[in-house]
Amino acid sequence: MIMKTMSFALVLACALALTPNPAHAAATTQPTVGAAAPDFSLSTNAGKAASLKDYRGKWVVLYFYPKDFTGGCTIEAHNFQRDLAKYEQAGAVILGVSVDSVDSHKGFCTKEGLNFKLLADTEHTHGLATHPDAYAERTLGFLRAATAP
Repeated sequence: MIMKTMSFALVLACALALTPNPAHAAATTQPTVGAAAPDFSLSTNAGKAASLKDYRGKWVVLYFYPKDFTGGCTIEAHNFQRDLAKYEQAGAVILGVSVDSVDSHKGFCTKEGLNFKLLADTEHTHGLATHPDAYAERTLGFLRAATAP
C-alpha cells in the first residue's frame, strides 16, 4: 500500500500590512505563495481545540483580523456569514483568527449571529494576528489539502 502524505498549499489572496508591532516582527514573517502551511492548534469560540490538520481534504478560508466588536472586523465577519452557504457548497470552511479571548469570540459570534469558528491566538503565536494594541495585518489565505502519492 502506498502511503499518502498530506500537505497544505497556502495561497495568500490579499495582504495589507498596517504598521505591525516591531516587537512581533519575527513572528510576522509571511509564508511564500505555494509553501506548506504550518499546522497550528488554537481554541475556538466554543472553547474546543481546532487544528489545521482537522481540515485535511477541504478548502480552508483562513482570515486574520485585529479585534472583535470593531466596525471593520464586524463588517468583514458579516460578509463571511452572508456568503457562508456558498463557501460550504464549495466544500470550504471559514476560520477567523485574532488575539481576542475565547469568551470574546463567543460573545462576538452570539451578538453578530456568526456560525463559523473564530480562533483565539491569545499567546500571539501566529504572526499575522499581532498584538492587540498594534495594527494587525489583514490577511486572507486559502488553504487546500492535497494528497501526494
